Amino acid sequence: MAHARAPIRRRLCARRRRKTARFAWQRPDPCPRKAGDGASQAALARGDFRGIAVVDRGVVNLTPESSHEYRFRQPAAPAYDRGHERAQAQPAHAEEPYQQLQAVRRVFEALRGFTQPLTSAKVFPGCVGKRYRAPTPWNRRRQVPADMEENHMPLPVPDISRNLFDLSGYCSIVTGAGQGIGLALAEALAYAGSDLVLTERNAEHLEVGASKIEAIGRKVTTVACDVAADDTPDRLVKAALDLSGRIDVLINNAGLMTFADMLTVEDAVWDNIYAVNVRAPMRIMRAVLPEMVKAKRGSVINIGSSWSSRASVFNQDGGGVDYCSSKAALQSLTRAAAQDVAAKGVRVNAIAPGAVDTPMHADHRAKLFEYEKYIPLGRMQLAEDLAGTVIFLASDASGYITGQTLHVNGGLIMND
Repeated sequence: MAHARAPIRRRLCARRRRKTARFAWQRPDPCPRKAGDGASQAALARGDFRGIAVVDRGVVNLTPESSHEYRFRQPAAPAYDRGHERAQAQPAHAEEPYQQLQAVRRVFEALRGFTQPLTSAKVFPGCVGKRYRAPTPWNRRRQVPADMEENHMPLPVPDISRNLFDLSGYCSIVTGAGQGIGLALAEALAYAGSDLVLTERNAEHLEVGASKIEAIGRKVTTVACDVAADDTPDRLVKAALDLSGRIDVLINNAGLMTFADMLTVEDAVWDNIYAVNVRAPMRIMRAVLPEMVKAKRGSVINIGSSWSSRASVFNQDGGGVDYCSSKAALQSLTRAAAQDVAAKGVRVNAIAPGAVDTPMHADHRAKLFEYEKYIPLGRMQLAEDLAGTVIFLASDASGYITGQTLHVNGGLIMND
């Protein structure tokens, strides 16, 4: 039975060889070192430069005749396939080995830079109508573009042998620092070693806060102003530079809370809350970030809200369409700003607290505590619960974190 099938097998093999020879010019040869110039050109097209050298217009195969040196082999005579003329190889002279080795060295140095698309009609005459890209060497991948090298700030390796939470010598700006969350965060930064610039509309509240910072033993200055005013950003930057000559931390805490309904919200209410909760932090960041970029370090912390992920739970007058959307916009602004300054050594993050017992909730404090039973950790959140997170984001302990929003709400809202 096997003898009967042998002629059929031979005919099939012969037919396959004829078909292979007919279309050989259309595909790269899998054995470039055993074929002629066409296979060498195909190997170049694939980016396989091993054992191949280019001399003038032609292609010459390099084959290891011994374990110590390479010599040129005369390639096959130029072939003609379907009217496409292949390039004729130009071998080097065998009696000039030194010149040959120098030519090979120049060739491979040139091939090392092949990273752009190559047109087959100009470089590989034996190939038909395709464009090829040589592979990028492994040691040249994932490099910073040339136009970014001078502006790129490589991240330093963290030194875990020291106290990563130490803020000694820092200068921090805290908005809305007269009471509530802002004052608690300012005290926490002072205990960690930072000097403070406090801003608040109420001058009396500012003096109380400043006295607490001085009692801790840190330098402090106050700026009584509205964060939405046009001159506030410049005043804050000037106050910080006059106090310490540097700006290391910015905390955008000042904000408004209302509970407008989508069907009845007024334009004036909407514009006012966005001016304080979104526009003011943007303008202050725009004024402070150049100083941080100049120092190639700094941390911006925006105080958002867990209600940016859902409607307000209080529902007194409405779902808080103005407040919830403004805090969501602030957290989106955080991510966009972090992308812009990350390469310059500056980090931008946000903290999203939950229902915090502060003077902001004085009008509906009884309603606020009705939701205490829904908090998994079992009690209402206090302003001091945010202190550790702020010190973490302000210090080198979070040196590899940027563009993130950390939810600190006792588990009231659990996000990914």
